Amino acid sequence: MLNKKLINTYYKKYNLKKETIIFCISSILFLFYSLTFKDIITNNITSALLLFFVTLFGLPHGALDTLIAKKYKLYKTFSQFLLFNISYIFLAFLVFIIWIAMPVASLLIFLLISGYHFSEDWNEYKLHYFYKITLGLSIINFPLIFHTKKVENIYYFLTKDVAVYDLSFLQVIFAYINLLFFILLLIRNYTSLNICIQCIIILSTSFLLDPIFFFICYFCFFHSLKNYKYSVKELKGINKNKIRLTVTLNTIFSIFTGIVIYFYILNDFNLKNISALIFIGLAALTVPHMILRLLVNSR
Repeated sequence: MLNKKLINTYYKKYNLKKETIIFCISSILFLFYSLTFKDIITNNITSALLLFFVTLFGLPHGALDTLIAKKYKLYKTFSQFLLFNISYIFLAFLVFIIWIAMPVASLLIFLLISGYHFSEDWNEYKLHYFYKITLGLSIINFPLIFHTKKVENIYYFLTKDVAVYDLSFLQVIFAYINLLFFILLLIRNYTSLNICIQCIIILSTSFLLDPIFFFICYFCFFHSLKNYKYSVKELKGINKNKIRLTVTLNTIFSIFTGIVIYFYILNDFNLKNISALIFIGLAALTVPHMILRLLVNSR
C-alpha cells in the first residue's frame, strides 16, 4: 500500500500533485521488482500483472461515462439512457470488428488517438498545445526507441501482420523527433516541478522498464487515476454510493465481456493473447469514451 501520510506531506510541502507522487512511487516499485526478480519474471507473470492492474485501475477510469453523460444532459429519460448505452456498446463493438478486419490501419489510428488522449493529462498546465501532444505521443513512442524488438512483438501480437515492422520503422523516426521536442519541453519548463518530475519519470522508465511495465505505471498510476479524479470532481454533488455502484457495474460488464472474448476467441493464457485482449479492448473502449468527452466539451 502507498503511504497516504507520506503522499500528503510531499503534496503540501513541495506543491507536488498526488498523481506525480503516485506515478513516481509506482515506477520505483516496478523498477525494484524488475531488477530483483528479472531472472524469474516470465511472460505469463507479465500477462497476469497487466491483466490485474488494468482491470483494477484502468477500466474504472472510464466507468463513470454514463453519469457524466447524464450530468451534461446527453440523455434525460430511461429510453434515452438505454439508447446512450446501446450506442456506447455498439461503437466499442464496431471498433473491435474494424480492428479484426483492418488490424494494421486500426493499430496506427489507435496509436494516434492514444497520443492525443494522453496529451489531455496535461490540460491543467499552462503548456502550449504542441507540447501537450509531445508529452502524449512520448508514451507510445519512447518504448519503441529503447525496446524496439519487444514493442514490435506486441504490435505483431495485436495484428498478426508483418506490415507492422514497416509501421515500426516509420514510428521510430518520428519517435526520435518526438524525443528532441520532449527534451526542449523539459528545458523550457524546468521551473515547473511537477512537469519536470513527470518528464524524468517518463523518459527514465521508458528506458529502464519493460514496455508492458512502463504502460502499467503510466496508464494505471497516472492517466487512469488522474482521469478518475477529474470525473469524480465533475460529478461533485452526486451521491458517492451511486458513483461507486456505477463504477462497479460498468467495470464488471467490461470484465465479463473480456472473459467471453477470451474463452471463445483466445482460449490460451499467454502474453500474446492477453496483450491482444487488453490493448484491442482498450481501443474499443477509448473511441466512445473520447467521443463522449468531445460532446461534453462542446457544451
